[in-house]
Order: sequence, then structure tokens, then C-alpha cells
Amino acid sequence: MSKRERPVKKMRTPDVAPGGRRKRGASKRRYGSPWLVTAGIVIVGVVLLVGMNLAKRAPRNAGAAGALGARVEVSLDRGQQLYDANCASCHGANGGGYASRDTPAPALNGSEHSWHHSDSQILALMREGGFQMPAVGADWSEDDLASVLAYVKQWWAPAQRRAQQGTIGE
Repeated sequence: MSKRERPVKKMRTPDVAPGGRRKRGASKRRYGSPWLVTAGIVIVGVVLLVGMNLAKRAPRNAGAAGALGARVEVSLDRGQQLYDANCASCHGANGGGYASRDTPAPALNGSEHSWHHSDSQILALMREGGFQMPAVGADWSEDDLASVLAYVKQWWAPAQRRAQQGTIGE
């Protein structure tokens, strides 16, 4: 028999018998001492519980109160004027979103996710812009920003407004 005709031997692990079954007396693989595994699970559980407890204590809009300074004057009329002039062309006259085919602007009227965002996130988008949103409020006063946000929030359902309680327009 030449070298070319020799059959190739298959490598087997020492714990596996022919046919893929484990040999008698072969030990199962372990992931460390049972005490270490238990201690790891307890530590992860404690960290999760502490994190959840801290999240419950933090106000939903932490930092939003200071997002516009100490005192702002909210005017729904001014908010509507600014919204109509700067926002309605993309977000729609009634905040329904997607006012034009070329602009994928989400709804602001509470029918989509916008009410889940904190005031500080919405104000940052108005000031700085976003992925496709221009910075429409970059030159607006704090009163103007608060007025537009309050105007938009009047479209939200009572439950959505309660989720944002203690923020601008609430």
C-alpha cells in the first residue's frame, strides 16, 4: 500500500467512544466550582436589583428642568407660530409626521414614539438637529423653545402628558 492509498484516521477525543457517545466514567465539563458559579449569580443579581432600584428613584426627565434655565415664559400662540413656520413642512400641520415623501419626519402628535423622549432630548434636537433634522431652533430664545415644545405636547393624550409630568408645558 502506498502513502496515497492509506486511509485517513479520524481523531477522537479521549472521552468519546466510537459513534459519538461518551465513554463510561468520562466526566462532564464543568464551568468551575459550584460555589464560584453560585457566588457569580448572586453578585449579578445584587447588581441588577441595585440598578433597578436607582432607576426607579431617578426622575424620568432628570436634567430637563434645568435644560432651559430657571424661568421661561410659555406662549402657545408663539409656539404655534414657530411650529407652523419651521416644523409643519416636515412634521405636518397637526404633527402627524411624514408631510412630504422626501422627508421621513416622525409624528409629534403622540401617535408615535416622540412622547417617550425627555424634554432635554427634544430640545437638543430642536437646537442641534439630528440625523436628518436641521437645527431649526439654534437661534431661538429659551421662551421660544419652551413654547414650541408646549404647543406640541398639547396634542398628546392625558396619559402621555402624565408620563412627562413636571416638565415644560405640564
